[in-house]
Amino acid sequence: AAGSFLGVPLDEIARGLSEYVPSGMRQRVVRHKGLIVIEDCYNASPDSIKAALQALASMEGVERRIAVLGDMLELGEYAEKAHRNCGRLAAQSGVDLLFAYGENARFYVEEAEKCSVQGAFYEDKNGLANALLSQLKPGDCVLFKASRGMKLEEVIQKIYQEF
Repeated sequence: AAGSFLGVPLDEIARGLSEYVPSGMRQRVVRHKGLIVIEDCYNASPDSIKAALQALASMEGVERRIAVLGDMLELGEYAEKAHRNCGRLAAQSGVDLLFAYGENARFYVEEAEKCSVQGAFYEDKNGLANALLSQLKPGDCVLFKASRGMKLEEVIQKIYQEF
């Protein structure tokens, strides 16, 4: 709308939008050796996890949908309930595998498993990365979603280096 208002031709607007690449680990989609990776580790809240899971569910032409969820930070007394709700959302959104990392992340897995989704909880990033590497195969779509403080990009980099 802004481009149109400023008189930019529609074909130039379309070209500019088609070349847009999100920055800062915000819904950035990367294709790597047959994997589709959704890097979304800048921030996490119940609403943003719901949106990220919807994005994962909408990915077409993938073999499996894998969610790697880290803690949502700064939720106070609401933390356990929020993590449990998001674990149910993951299961309801069609996630095939759920990997979780962080102090409250076990609640994601507990709730997803109640809905018959295979999940695993890890207390350290190295264990999480190694478990992912043992499971990943071409055709998978993997969502990484966590609060910035969880530094999930360290796991993403290991996946890119070793897959």
